Amino acid sequence: MPERSFTLDIVTPEQLVLSEDVVSLTVPGVEGYLGILAGHAPLMAELRSGVIEARRSDRTRVAMQIGGGFMEVSHNRAIVLADSAEPIA
Repeated sequence: MPERSFTLDIVTPEQLVLSEDVVSLTVPGVEGYLGILAGHAPLMAELRSGVIEARRSDRTRVAMQIGGGFMEVSHNRAIVLADSAEPIA
């Protein structure tokens, strides 16, 4: 049975950095790391500088270093508004 996915958008003041479907997301909240899966309850969170890591349905991972910001989760979508975001190889 395939894992349920949700849409992840990572946006900086300059551009849309990433927009794709993922099955899990870990973000650096100001009070600790937060884990997000499909169907998560609505949430607003402040983010600190750190690493965002998402897993795609094919089990590959995408990681980004962010410079803090905010995240909104609702309607099976997570939107990260980051001060800066750089891919990690």
